[in-house]
Amino acid sequence: MVAKTAAMLLSGCGVRDGTEIHEAVSALIALEQGGFRVVFTAPDVAQPRVHNHQTGEREPVRRVLPEAARIARGPVVPLGSFSLDGVDALVIPGGFGAATILCDYAEKGSGCTVNPEVERLVADARALGIPVAAMCIAPVIL
Repeated sequence: MVAKTAAMLLSGCGVRDGTEIHEAVSALIALEQGGFRVVFTAPDVAQPRVHNHQTGEREPVRRVLPEAARIARGPVVPLGSFSLDGVDALVIPGGFGAATILCDYAEKGSGCTVNPEVERLVADARALGIPVAAMCIAPVIL
């Protein structure tokens, strides 16, 4: 039996400035229990806001891709070169990164725009009939 594949779109690592780790891990566990192999992608951009989750203070700039690799526990495919070929589902966990990196909802509210690479990924998923699961704040992207 060929395993199903789910793509997980990450926005860094950390509820206040990236992907909400509990949501990502919970989704990973559910996907693995459902027989899915998970591949990871994230934009290769600087995080616009970086927080020290211990103190709440601002930190120096970090990049989304290596931060996302903390959750993936290994390499993450840059979103610009990611393809949904062979992918059966797309999962987008929440966290503030979904509203600041994947789109600018945190700044513009309902008038937000979506990162062009994210927009392409979601449009491709829709065109291919791939189900998309978006958690917490991530549905604003859809």
